[in-house]
Amino acid sequence: MPRVYYTYFVKLLFLLLICAVLSSCGGEWVSGNSSLYSCRVSDIPFSSAQKISLSSDGEALYVLDRYNHVYEYIRNSALTCGFELARTPENSDGQIPVSMAEEIERVGSYLYYYDGISILRYDDEDFLCDVSLQAMAIATSYIYYAPSAGLEKLRIQSSGCVKTETSFSATRVMALDENSGWIAAVETSGALSDPPQRLSIYDDDGSVIARAALAAGDESNSLHFCSATRVRLGSSFVALLDAECGYLGVFNLNGGLEHRLDLSTLGIWSPVDMDIAQDDLYLLTSSTVNPIYFLDFASFAFGEE
Repeated sequence: MPRVYYTYFVKLLFLLLICAVLSSCGGEWVSGNSSLYSCRVSDIPFSSAQKISLSSDGEALYVLDRYNHVYEYIRNSALTCGFELARTPENSDGQIPVSMAEEIERVGSYLYYYDGISILRYDDEDFLCDVSLQAMAIATSYIYYAPSAGLEKLRIQSSGCVKTETSFSATRVMALDENSGWIAAVETSGALSDPPQRLSIYDDDGSVIARAALAAGDESNSLHFCSATRVRLGSSFVALLDAECGYLGVFNLNGGLEHRLDLSTLGIWSPVDMDIAQDDLYLLTSSTVNPIYFLDFASFAFGEE
């Protein structure tokens, strides 16, 4: 082989190797030094974490484990991402005494939880909202929930909730979130265990703001997600967590896919849930060593699509 061709061949192999190692080809995420943090968590009494919820300012964090135990943490402001177990004389182990919680959501000063038959509020014995649901999203004055099919809106009252007349054109909702009167829903016309088929964004009156198809039947398509574990609606983006295949989809508010991140390339394995606070994204994993990761979207650098 002539020397000039040999040199070109070696350079080409080197570039391909760099591309593979950095995972920056084909629209993968290129991390800056300050974009991804493994959060420091003071104590981890829980096992097999399942759900996460943060207050809107990110100062309080709640973790629900597979045994229906809920633990409260408060932010350690001395760290970029750190949380201390909230021990009190009443709850010395940081565990909040709630019964059979399956879902949790912190809204305002309340921690709401779903126990399989009702939505309740921690430390508020008068509140009870009897409803059976697949997914829920709670705002200050309303509860949005997905029964076996469709999407419903309830008005919150001091002692519970009442149904409204608002109608949504949703099919079967797999994941749901609300932010400032907009509702993001990941939907399917098939079984809830199937790959999701569409992303919809509604306003508070039920009108469709945006609707985009996902590639449920095409695994080679970047719009394919194996599952819709959680959807979160930020001020300028929609995030979709696919825990089954380890993807994080980032969409604009028109429903267009901006990026699909393979979380394993970031060193994040076994994600189980996520939440956002002030447009910062927190990922919960099943690890008891590094259970929580913080992704700073403002510092992200994306490769070319």
